[in-house]
Amino acid sequence: MPETTKLFVIGGAEKKGREARLLRFFFDLCGGAQSRITVITCASQVPLKTGEKYQKIFFGMGAASVKVLPVLSREEANSAEAIELIKQATGIFISGGNQVKVAATIGGTRLEAALARQFRKGVPTGGTSAGASIMSSVMVAGGMPFTYSRRKSIRLSAGLGLIQDVIIDQHFRQRDRIYRLAAAVMSHPRNLGVGIDENTALYIENGTVASVMGKGTVTVLDGGGVAYSSYADGH
Repeated sequence: MPETTKLFVIGGAEKKGREARLLRFFFDLCGGAQSRITVITCASQVPLKTGEKYQKIFFGMGAASVKVLPVLSREEANSAEAIELIKQATGIFISGGNQVKVAATIGGTRLEAALARQFRKGVPTGGTSAGASIMSSVMVAGGMPFTYSRRKSIRLSAGLGLIQDVIIDQHFRQRDRIYRLAAAVMSHPRNLGVGIDENTALYIENGTVASVMGKGTVTVLDGGGVAYSSYADGH
């Protein structure tokens, strides 16, 4: 029997102190005191410092091992050392920052393939902010928070593809991103648009069953029933 896939995505700005309930849930999902967590930080402008922050958090919860994988180059993403850190992990977490950096650094490498294999084997895989957006096949690469949907409000590119037919956006209500997500769904109507608020998480099992936890809400836009779209006609 195939393992249950476990995807845990946070909308950014998650609590990291005593109220780190979302990260605590991920820690427990990875095995609690027996967990060996690998944190990928290439999205961050300060990957080593970001890694140290998550090391402190997960070690403080009692993790057996917390390894930081900054992935500063594609060469590192193809290295045997990086692959080994993924293979040994009982949980993999991708930090926030710039999701385009993750796609450009990891995409098409041995690290991407190893991460996908471990995810399919049932290793819990999580991310926050940029680390959430990168999980889908079609990824939000950027955009502007216009007060109505238009083509320029969204830029899309390829993500890691751990979940199919979904486009994930984060910091959702806090940065008023509903219109750019609507534009994404209009351009790719077979995909559900999923907008996750800050300090809020979506836990998805087998790509089909989802639970919402945290302070805010998750907004879902379904373009499957749209009868007409002017997306292709103009701005």
